[in-house]
Amino acid sequence: MSETIDPTVIAAATGLSEHEVRLVLAQLMPEWLFARYIDDDLAECDYLALRRRAHTECEDDR
Repeated sequence: MSETIDPTVIAAATGLSEHEVRLVLAQLMPEWLFARYIDDDLAECDYLALRRRAHTECEDDR
C-alpha cells in the first residue's frame, strides 16, 4: 500500500480539477503532512503557494 495521496485520483472521483483538490488539501493539511503524502517533487514549494492562492481566491469570491 502506498503512503501517498494522488490528487488525480481524488479529482477523478470527485469531479474537481486536480488544482482544486490541491487547494483543498493545502487548506486541510499542515505543511509537513502535505509534503509527506502528496507524491510530488514540488510539494513543499507548492504548499505555500497553494495556501496563498486559496486565501486570495476566497477573498475574491466575497
